[in-house]
Amino acid sequence: MGYVKVRQAVQRLEHFDPDKDAHLSAIKTWMWLAVAAGFLLIGVCVGCFIAFYAFVHLGWTVLSNQSCIVISLVIFGLYSSRVTAAVYKISIDQHKVSAKI
Repeated sequence: MGYVKVRQAVQRLEHFDPDKDAHLSAIKTWMWLAVAAGFLLIGVCVGCFIAFYAFVHLGWTVLSNQSCIVISLVIFGLYSSRVTAAVYKISIDQHKVSAKI
């Protein structure tokens, strides 16, 4: 969702090709890394549940699930800060352009 917001801001404010912008390519890369990490963490949670169920130690499932939640929150925070910085930079650039016109 953040990538879509930044892409719309770029199209609306600066009127250039967003597919070739370096900032947006970095955000798009972060977005795909966050999605891949999310699927990986889901796999880890399911794998830990199966392993702990087989070894009759389901108490460890809570710890593995909590660690997956913390990791996903950290990844989301990094992605969110990247999107916020890009939107801020686009806004500042737009104000610079409008001040020169």
